[in-house]
Amino acid sequence: MMYPERQRGFSLVEMLVATAVFSFIIISVSGLYTRVLGLQRRAIGAARVQENALFVIESIAREIRVSRIPSGDSDCTGVPDPVTTRTIMLDHPVEGAITYAYDAANGVVLRNGEELTSPEVRVTSFAFCVSGSGPDDLQARVTIPMTLENIASNPAYQVSVALQTTVVSRDLVTDLSN
Repeated sequence: MMYPERQRGFSLVEMLVATAVFSFIIISVSGLYTRVLGLQRRAIGAARVQENALFVIESIAREIRVSRIPSGDSDCTGVPDPVTTRTIMLDHPVEGAITYAYDAANGVVLRNGEELTSPEVRVTSFAFCVSGSGPDDLQARVTIPMTLENIASNPAYQVSVALQTTVVSRDLVTDLSN
C-alpha cells in the first residue's frame, strides 16, 4: 500500500488544543447554566414569599378596615411586648368575632386558629401595633410589621422579605348611621 507524501488530518497538538478549547467552552456554559438555575430558584422563592406576605397583609387589612377593635391598644415603640402585640381581636360587622394571632413557634399567622400562610414560607417576625382603639372618637390605627422567608433546602436560595402597612379601622355602623 502506498501512502501519499503528505497525509491529511489533525496532528496531536491540534487535537489537544481543540479538546482544551472545547472543554473550556463546555465548563463555562455549564457554570453559567448552574448560576441561572440558582437565580431562578431564588426568584421563585422570592415570588412565593411576596405572594404570601401580600395575601396575609391584605386579608388582615380588609377585615380591620370594617371592624371595631375591642382588644385595646398595643404599643410597639421600643421593644414590642410579644404577648400583647401577637394577637388582635376584631368585632366584624358580618362575621362577628375574629382573632388574628402570630404563632412564633411554628412561624405562621392564624385567623381564628387556621393558618393563613403557606407551608412554603415561615413568618420570622410579626406584630399588631394598635393605637386609638379606646373611646376617644378617633379612628383606630393598626400597624402591621412582618418579615417572611421561604423555606429552602439550600441557604443560597433563602429569601427574606420585610413589609409594613398601617390600616385605619372605620366603625361602619357609626359611619353609616350618621
